[in-house]
Amino acid sequence: MKRLCCALSLLLALGGCVRALPPLRTPDRVLSARTSAALATAARVAALEAHPEQGVSSLPPPPPPQDAPAEAQTPPTATPSRGVLAIEVDDGPARVERVVWHTVLRPTRVLVSGNRRSGDVLPSHAFVEVEPVCVAPCVARVPYGAYELRITPLDVATRDDRLGPRSQQESLESSAVYRSANTVAVVVNEAPSALRVTLGRRRAPAVVQSAGALTTLIGAGLTLLGGIMLPTGAVLGQTDVRDGSIIALSIGALGTLVGTSLLSGYPSEVRPASSTQWDVP
Repeated sequence: MKRLCCALSLLLALGGCVRALPPLRTPDRVLSARTSAALATAARVAALEAHPEQGVSSLPPPPPPQDAPAEAQTPPTATPSRGVLAIEVDDGPARVERVVWHTVLRPTRVLVSGNRRSGDVLPSHAFVEVEPVCVAPCVARVPYGAYELRITPLDVATRDDRLGPRSQQESLESSAVYRSANTVAVVVNEAPSALRVTLGRRRAPAVVQSAGALTTLIGAGLTLLGGIMLPTGAVLGQTDVRDGSIIALSIGALGTLVGTSLLSGYPSEVRPASSTQWDVP
């Protein structure tokens, strides 16, 4: 039953039966003193890794051996692949994870002259994998690129208030609509940057909405059935068919009214998370 309720909530979200609300607020461009100090240290370390010669500029480089080949006299400079990102969350300590999308490919097969042969390779399905980054507030070294970060509060009460009941959290994470409540987009490059996040909020009253959806569906079906049977009973002169169709129409209209009232009275709501990212000199 729990899986059915969650599945119907996701169907309602996909069908647009979710009230989209604006973010709670836009975070300010400010970091705590502790995070700022950690960011400055991490940025300095990253700069030394990118340009190691800057850390020993006061010492003259040793002369290369006379018999060394030309390409060995100048060591290659390592290109860093991770940037420095400071993360703070307005809602308290939170687990930060990087969202990685994977698409599984499978070859299609076509039947030609009774023999099977491989056809085009098409995407089969996609799934989400998360990689741990840190526990905010923190300063992390993350890969270059543009991607999403998933923020999960460590406090149970805060997590349930912002992300819904624990019984639904895992299911709602699979929906792009509901997932926006605790995911934010970031762009990481060689410049150190800071990210401040304010979580959104999502509500998916699965039981009430599932009951409303089922009641509306049954009511609409009975209304349709009664509308078909009523003229048939009138043409054939069968009073029992006519009376049955009137009863079906009445029950169907009542069910549709009750179902739509449940759906409109207890809507799903999603407030997306908001974030502010800026470069730190």
